[in-house]
Amino acid sequence: MSRLLLSYVIAFLCISFNSVNIYILKRKPECFGETTSLIHLFMAFSDLSLGVFIFLSETFALLTAVPELSPVYCIIAYPIKIFLVCFTLVMLATLSIDKVILITFPFRHSRIVTKLTLTIVAIFTTILSSIFGISCGLLSVFHQPSGYCRLRLSTDTGASVTVLVAGAIVLFIVILIITTSNGLLLIIACRATRRKRIIPQVISDDRAGGHPVAQDDAQLRHNAQGNSVVRYRPPLLAKDLKALRTVLVLTACLYISYVPFTARIISNASGTSSSTAVEFWCYTAIYCNSWLNPLIYLFMNSTYRQYTLRMLKRRT
Repeated sequence: MSRLLLSYVIAFLCISFNSVNIYILKRKPECFGETTSLIHLFMAFSDLSLGVFIFLSETFALLTAVPELSPVYCIIAYPIKIFLVCFTLVMLATLSIDKVILITFPFRHSRIVTKLTLTIVAIFTTILSSIFGISCGLLSVFHQPSGYCRLRLSTDTGASVTVLVAGAIVLFIVILIITTSNGLLLIIACRATRRKRIIPQVISDDRAGGHPVAQDDAQLRHNAQGNSVVRYRPPLLAKDLKALRTVLVLTACLYISYVPFTARIISNASGTSSSTAVEFWCYTAIYCNSWLNPLIYLFMNSTYRQYTLRMLKRRT
């Protein structure tokens, strides 16, 4: 009963927090920028769906005999769980790449990262995650002691195993992209805190008759004599630094939440079977990450925080 109550609390937090998050992102997209807010919106929908999934799956697993009697349960439930996890990972990777592009190519960002581009990425991610999830569902069975579906690899379903391996490789690449991108963002953030930032602005070139020179990725800055130019990379603005730190915190929370689950997989692979309590807390750690994101936005983004507080005051 305690497991059911805790699962319901987590599901309630996921649904309520992400519902408010979706409302704010739709009403106030300038909190993160038009395109970046779309990425956060995709992640919010995924986390909201996970909250609904937690409520339904825990109810079926603990209060009914459907999972034990029907093998179709895992074929339906397991793909949904895998799909939501994979979709969130890819969206986080997209968010990390978005920040790298914004900092590295600030004047090309609006042309590279568009709503159309992000929509195509979301559709492509949905297709791949669905294929990977269905393959996992075909290879899963319900483990009655723990109340969760588990993978059971068999040589009888060679096609599903092949897709599963291919999906695992793609998932590893996505995690590698997230780690590499956030490593680069961390280096940039550390350098920015030690270096004086200059706000870029339109300049004039003496050789062009004093007319303004269009800004590009490599800016031109005159020296004191005005007869030569020096190339420099646009500095990191304070708002960009805050957005960068938000992505780093999101990634750190995601990695921390997956540490227990990863340790359980390694333990089971080595022949040591984990207990029911350990398995429950491993999944709980993953589920908790879904309602933490809105709180991270609330503490890290001042515009998001001000609009949320103003909205709550109007409601009360």
